Amino acid sequence: MHTGFFRLAGRTTGRVAALLGACLAWIALAVDAARLPPANLARYGFLRLERREPAAGPTPEVARLADPANTAAVALEAGDAVLVEWQHPRPVRELELVFTAPPPAGAVQVEWWRGHWPDVGQGGWRKLDDPFNGRWTIGQGAFQPHGPGLAFRFAPLTVGEAPGIRQTGAPFRQTYKLRLTCNQAVRLRHVAVHSDAVLRRARLRFEWDLPQALPARVAPRFEARNGAVQSVITAGPKAAIVEVEYADAPDRLSPDRGLVIFRRGPERSFSVFVDDVLRAGGLWVRDLGVFVSDASRSLTFATWPGPGGDAWRQGTVAEQVARLPEQTFARAVAALPAKSPAPCLLGVPNCRQEFALEPNGDLVLHAGSLRSPGPDADACPWRRWDALRFEFSSGEHPPLNGRRARVVERSLQDGWLPVVRHAWADDGLAWEQISVAVPLLTPLAAFEPVTGAEPLVLATRFTVTNTTASTRTAWLWLDPQPRLPLGLGADGTLVLERPSDNVPRAGLAPVRGRFVTGGRGELDLGVLVPAAADAPAARPADAYEAREAVRYRVTLDPGEGHALDFFLPYVELLDAAEMRALRRLSFPHLRAAVVEFWRARVSRGMLLETPEPWLNDFFKAHLWHVLISTDLDPVTRHHQHGAATLDYKNYLNETAMVARALDMRGEHVAARALLEPFLVNQGAKGLPGNFRDRTGVFYAAHPGEPDPYTAQGYNLHHGWGLWAAAEHYLWTRDDAYLAAIAPRLIAGADWITRERRATQFKLPDGARPVEYGLPPAGDLEDVEEYLYWYAVAAYYHLGMKQAADAVARLARRPGVAPELARRLAREAERLGRDTEAFAEDVRASVAESVATSPVVQLRDGTWVPYVPARAYALTHGQEGWIREVLYGPLHLVNGGLLDDRHPFVDWIVQDLEDNLFLSAESGFGVADPQADFFNRGGFTLQPMLLDLPLVYLRRDQVPNFLRAFHNAAAASLYPDTRCLAEWLPELGRGGGPLYKTPDESKFIQWLRQMLILERGDTLELGLGVPRAWMADGQRVKVERAATWFGRLDLEITSRAAAGEIRAVVRLHPTEAPRAIGLRLRHPAGQPLKSATVNGRSASVNAARQLIELPARATVWEVVGRFD
Repeated sequence: MHTGFFRLAGRTTGRVAALLGACLAWIALAVDAARLPPANLARYGFLRLERREPAAGPTPEVARLADPANTAAVALEAGDAVLVEWQHPRPVRELELVFTAPPPAGAVQVEWWRGHWPDVGQGGWRKLDDPFNGRWTIGQGAFQPHGPGLAFRFAPLTVGEAPGIRQTGAPFRQTYKLRLTCNQAVRLRHVAVHSDAVLRRARLRFEWDLPQALPARVAPRFEARNGAVQSVITAGPKAAIVEVEYADAPDRLSPDRGLVIFRRGPERSFSVFVDDVLRAGGLWVRDLGVFVSDASRSLTFATWPGPGGDAWRQGTVAEQVARLPEQTFARAVAALPAKSPAPCLLGVPNCRQEFALEPNGDLVLHAGSLRSPGPDADACPWRRWDALRFEFSSGEHPPLNGRRARVVERSLQDGWLPVVRHAWADDGLAWEQISVAVPLLTPLAAFEPVTGAEPLVLATRFTVTNTTASTRTAWLWLDPQPRLPLGLGADGTLVLERPSDNVPRAGLAPVRGRFVTGGRGELDLGVLVPAAADAPAARPADAYEAREAVRYRVTLDPGEGHALDFFLPYVELLDAAEMRALRRLSFPHLRAAVVEFWRARVSRGMLLETPEPWLNDFFKAHLWHVLISTDLDPVTRHHQHGAATLDYKNYLNETAMVARALDMRGEHVAARALLEPFLVNQGAKGLPGNFRDRTGVFYAAHPGEPDPYTAQGYNLHHGWGLWAAAEHYLWTRDDAYLAAIAPRLIAGADWITRERRATQFKLPDGARPVEYGLPPAGDLEDVEEYLYWYAVAAYYHLGMKQAADAVARLARRPGVAPELARRLAREAERLGRDTEAFAEDVRASVAESVATSPVVQLRDGTWVPYVPARAYALTHGQEGWIREVLYGPLHLVNGGLLDDRHPFVDWIVQDLEDNLFLSAESGFGVADPQADFFNRGGFTLQPMLLDLPLVYLRRDQVPNFLRAFHNAAAASLYPDTRCLAEWLPELGRGGGPLYKTPDESKFIQWLRQMLILERGDTLELGLGVPRAWMADGQRVKVERAATWFGRLDLEITSRAAAGEIRAVVRLHPTEAPRAIGLRLRHPAGQPLKSATVNGRSASVNAARQLIELPARATVWEVVGRFD
């Protein structure tokens, strides 16, 4: 990273002169624009001929039609068409067609390829068009005679031309391609397509091999896009002046802007927008050591005054973060706006029914808990509505909607258990509400679901205490909604007069719950009269009116308390056995059972202790979030894991995230159960895209139709599924599992190899297209256009690599039959070759995209090459945060296609930190980036699905890792319920349903890898432990963590006051790692001076501050000395 260029910043006079020159130049350009010729976009695209009928002889060369000097006309018959196509959609305004003779009126029809435009929306979910999905649309406009030809100008867009559009009036058509169809025989000589871009000329000076340059031995070549290089003049041993004719468009996001490519090998090539150079005067492409300037200003790198304007003198965001004190969770929380609390969900492992508790304590049953038909769905006629609400209020005349006007405190028992407490005060009465979820028919400790449809019940205790010195009457109201005729039995059971669907069933009672009063007070149906003065205006008018509700009253002496219990079954229709079970329920026993069950359940796997209580709590709560969000399907008996506890279907890529977190915790049975539906249903459904078949595809979660589980067809699914299924073997070393699924892994890898053949073609000039060897164009994630996504390729590669590795490992295992071992070895070798060939093609594509996507400016005023998220993306800030950030090019690191320290990764990280995270287009629109970058940067709108923290960690950039880690956590965490928001529409506001277990699982992976990181065949420990955690006397402890090499225990204890930090490591190996390293970080930043392991002097990698643990041992007692 380079900051030394600011040595030139003091040359104020030179900078002022440069800025003045730039202003005058741009004024002159603006005045001159009206007189310049329009750019012909046909010259920057592809022309091809479509014959109505096959013709004898060779196909005429139509590319020459874009050349205005062309004299060789192309003879076209009636019905023939000339197509003009581009790699980017162009804003076409008019066309000029030149013929050998003036054609009659109506000789040509103009059509444009229409997708979503103009109704594309904005933000992450904005719609993009693609060349594959759309329809030909006849363009409305007027043909005018124009010399020996015709000129066509599009009329303002109307619904008559494009039925169904909402945005009308555009004077252009944003389109990937045009079709010019002849209605009669003509001889066409020239085609011109115009937007608002005009042709200009410029002279750019390139200087290379300047300070800070990455080494390169190849002399540069120069090319142009949306333009043409006119000449290249040597200006010195390592300098050249390039004269270029280029298209100049006023819009920064226009696809018509001219650019010049500096080619110097796959990792040293880049391009610049010509207008960027002219505007700035000079661009310093710092990491490549290339300076590009406007030759008309006679600037060289030596005379350049440095970047002007708002350039940050302290360096880029990432550079500054590396120098600042480490971020802490407390600081991050204090700097961010607090989110409003969200619902809390309760349930039972592997059961389909869940209960929601609103922040004020109201109880809600959501129809979305049940994703498929089943006996529990049949017993819930209330599901004709989206939800049932049970609104509780206290006081004789409560405010509207229960306690919304009061302050309610909410917490989990012990900070993490699924025992939810709400507390509030009301006119001298202290109320406490505690809720747990349990099976209705079977004690929780003995419960093992058979169908997943077993009935559950929410048990809630209301305790009220009179805190005054006088006798008080406590009132509690229940207003069930929708309101139906209701009866109250003598035993406190609430029974509907008729079921919610008005269809009685013999032997089944339509129940809304049961109260247990403990023999005190009065429970009846009464008239609730709300306190209308407190009612928010936003509520409907009937909220001010009296209505019948369940009423409970009890008189309390000073200091006296009383408890009232309410039991709410999820299902409405109960049989006699279920009614008896409902009457037997005892809240104290149920609460104790829940506490005992979950404490025992969590203790079975990995345990974690850090100095951050919330982190310890979240680690434990995450497990029950996952288990209650996993549903046993009543028909297939597969475990279906929705991407959220409610509503979302089973997204394979996100389920794989959950399975991986479970594997890390040692929860291998649960992890495998999540993957099973996709393994069993391999090939049942195809992915949306230009794919040829579905044989071998990992996508479907359910066989056949109707399919209540399989989610949107993210092309990411297949790679994630292949990776997860193969990597599960590394966590478990279960040979029987791998032997059973090896054919599926091979089929999944082979599908990728077959499908990518469709893109392995060459252009007419013999060059490879950018997409050569990539998977076919298809759907990325939530966005659905068919394009060539590098994140998809990354996970396909990772899946293939893991599959080849797993099959090779199985071939070497003892006990495998010799013939099978030989066959597996051959398959593994073949898969390895296919994987490497795939990697070469993807890397070549990425390198070409970097070369042809112009450089972007960083906050310090320097420029770096832009690494796009897909083939044919032109620049950043254009396609929304989902495409550019969430599933952007950083995933090439996850996919094993780019090393952590590859130059492309440097540029990806710098662009994320300096531009995208802080921008309004693809980030949070931080108003004052210079003041707030530290606390409000480092993460995206769906923070946990972008592994920037792990990239920092693997690069040993620990301060950067901790900032990204803590900022993402602080922005996402709901502190009262220890869960994370799926995404953040803005800072301080969570979005999406809960519990969003894939996102939580990614954060769990960050946390675990902070402490235990597999890096190939090595194990690295303690890499990212915050210095604040190593204050004297503090410790970090991990027990029973699963690794690729066996179960591991780790304990790090600080004795910083004595100048040392101690650690104990225990490994129960399944396969020994090649090397193990341990990092001990001093709280004050002092470097490690020496270390002993098991009483002997140990080797220390001083550069990485890693203590080498002898590989032959399995227990290591380590002492690191800092004095």
